[in-house]
Amino acid sequence: MRVEELAAPHLPAFVAAIDAVFVTARGRNGSVAERWPALFRPGGARCFAVLAEGAPIAGLVARPVRCQADDRQFIAHQVGFVFTLLPWRGRGLAARVLHAAAEQVPGPLVLWATRPGLYAKLGWEAWDPHGAKGEWRGEGGTGNEAPVLMPSMLPDLEAIRARARPRRVARSEQDWLARPFGAARMLVARVPQAYALFAQQDGRAILYELVGDPAHYDALWPHVVQNCRSALLNLDAESDAARWLRQRGVTPHPNPLSMWLRWPPADRWSLDWLDRI
Repeated sequence: MRVEELAAPHLPAFVAAIDAVFVTARGRNGSVAERWPALFRPGGARCFAVLAEGAPIAGLVARPVRCQADDRQFIAHQVGFVFTLLPWRGRGLAARVLHAAAEQVPGPLVLWATRPGLYAKLGWEAWDPHGAKGEWRGEGGTGNEAPVLMPSMLPDLEAIRARARPRRVARSEQDWLARPFGAARMLVARVPQAYALFAQQDGRAILYELVGDPAHYDALWPHVVQNCRSALLNLDAESDAARWLRQRGVTPHPNPLSMWLRWPPADRWSLDWLDRI
């Protein structure tokens, strides 16, 4: 069995295999193709897999992204959905796919791993000094739900993000509007100088981004936690949002996940959660 870069006819079976590992086995609903609709279309990402009798049994995706690092732009690839189907595990197939992808995909690579050992053996470097997560608990007050994120809002949000994030990954409209797992819909609170992107479900909020001038976060936060008793946070521990939350009693805990290959340390930063696969 060898590693192949998949063409369009293999993509439906490839998505089904990924869904079996990352959706069904984790008690989720839907499909990764709904979360990232452009990812598995021709030209969206490079998909690598080991096939057995024509069906993918191990694989990954490598998604090209345009990165802005201060005054420079470059193309990098995010690696994600590294999987091996259960009956085939323990045979080194994931390592083979990773090695093949690293050889065939040019330029800097980044992925996020809860078990970095495999990647370190293949030359990937752990670097995530600011990755953090936390939880807010309290009573968020009552009121009407915040507006749902709409395409008409994106130019204003992108302008705020560009001012606040000199290092960032370019986002298309589809990237902005993609709905994360666990989010019935994406909600937004915004003023001209800052915005919050979040979801709410069953009395819990999930904060995806709090971006812009911190002087305006006090106006946004009540919308994030409205009708909620807790909020989950994934953020850069050195960001304005993390500093603002610490001042209000929320202590983010280290959550280092990033692994890098051929990406110069001077050009690295903690990529926003919504930009990851």
